[in-house]
Amino acid sequence: MAGYENFNLLKVARSINAFVFSMFSIYFIYKIFTHLYPETPSANIQKTLLFYFMPTNFFFNFLLYTDPGSTLFILITFYLTMTGRFKLGALAGAVAVGFRQTNIVWVGYMCIWKIIRDKRHHFLSGEARLNLGHQISLLIAILVKDVTVILSKLYAYILVVIAFIYFVIVNRGIVVGDKSNHQVSFHPTQLLYFSLFLLPNLAIGLRHILRNLKLSVIRIFSNSVMFSTWLMLTTFFCVVVHYFTIPHPFILADNRHYIFYLWKNFIGRYWWFKYALCPFYSTAVLFMIPIIISSKEKVIVFSIWLLCTCVTLLPSPLIEFRYYMLPWLFLQFEIKPFGAEVVKKEKKEESAIQRSAIGKFVSSLYPVIIGYILVDIATLYVFLYKPFVYNGEVGRFMW
Repeated sequence: MAGYENFNLLKVARSINAFVFSMFSIYFIYKIFTHLYPETPSANIQKTLLFYFMPTNFFFNFLLYTDPGSTLFILITFYLTMTGRFKLGALAGAVAVGFRQTNIVWVGYMCIWKIIRDKRHHFLSGEARLNLGHQISLLIAILVKDVTVILSKLYAYILVVIAFIYFVIVNRGIVVGDKSNHQVSFHPTQLLYFSLFLLPNLAIGLRHILRNLKLSVIRIFSNSVMFSTWLMLTTFFCVVVHYFTIPHPFILADNRHYIFYLWKNFIGRYWWFKYALCPFYSTAVLFMIPIIISSKEKVIVFSIWLLCTCVTLLPSPLIEFRYYMLPWLFLQFEIKPFGAEVVKKEKKEESAIQRSAIGKFVSSLYPVIIGYILVDIATLYVFLYKPFVYNGEVGRFMW
C-alpha cells in the first residue's frame, strides 16, 4: 500500500511539472516578451514556443526535477519586478530560491535590471553611450544618488538576500542535501561549453544565424584586427581547457546522460579534442557579441548578465545542459526580435523570394522550433522505449 501511495505521489509531482509549472511558464514568458517588445506580437509568440520546445527545457517537464518550478518562479519574479509589483516579486523570488539556491543571483540581476530599465534614458545620452566604463560609473552614481528611492522599492528583495545569507551560514554552504558530490570548484571551461550551446540557440532564426555566422567568419579571416583578436582568444581558450577541463565523477560514471558518451568517446578519449574545440569557442564569441549588444544601453545589461552567468556556472564542475537554461533565457529577453547584423550593410530591397511565404518562414523561428520538436520526440522515444540494463538495474537515456 505504501508503495502504491508513493507511486501516486510521484505521478502527481510529475503532472504538476508537466501541466502546471510548464503551462504557467508559457503564459509568463509570453507576458514578458509582450511587455518588452509590444511592437512584435508574432515574434513574441515564436520566442515563447522556442522556450517551451527547447529540448533541455521540454524534456525535464516530464520528470521529477526542480527545474520547471525554478524556471516558473523566476519568470514570475521577473514579470512582477518589471511591472513594479515589488513585494509580490520578492515573494516569488524567495520561492524561486527555495527551488534552486543559485537563483539568488538572478533575483539580484532582476533588481539591477529594473534600475537600469527605469533610468535607461540616462544610458542613451552623452558619454554614457560611448563605453562600458561610463555606463558603470553612471550606474554607481544612480545607486548612490537614488539610494532612498531604490531601497523603498526594492527592500523586500534585500530581505530575501539577507535570509539567503543567513541560510548559507546556518547550512554551512549553499548546497542542500549531498554536499560531497556538489563541491564548489573553479570551472571556466563551463563558459566555453555554454558559448557553443548558445550559438545555435539564439532567438534570431536559423537563416540569420547562418548568414551572420558566414559574415563573422569572413570578417575574421579578412580583417587583421579581427584575426588577431580571434587568434588571441583561441590561444587563451587553449590555456583554459588545458588547466581547467574538469571531469566530474558523475560524468565519468552516470551512463544515462548523453554528456557521458560525449566525454567517453571524444573529450576524454582523444587528448587533442578539447583543444580542437577552441577555434569554435572563439568564433562563437565573436559571432554573438554584436548580436547580443544590439543597442548602446544593452552594453551594461549584457555585462551584468555575463557576471551573473559566471557566478552561477563557474563554480559548477558538473556539465548539465539544464544549468544553462536561465542564463540562456535572460539573454533571449535582451535580444531584439530577429536581431542585428554582424556587419553593417547598405539597406537593400528585399527580393521576391524574401517577401514570399517561404522566405518569411525561413527567416522566422519556426524552422528552429520544428527542429526542437523533432529532437524532443527523438529523446522522449529513446527515454521511453530504449532502456538499457546496467549492473542489474534498468537505465534510461536522458539529457
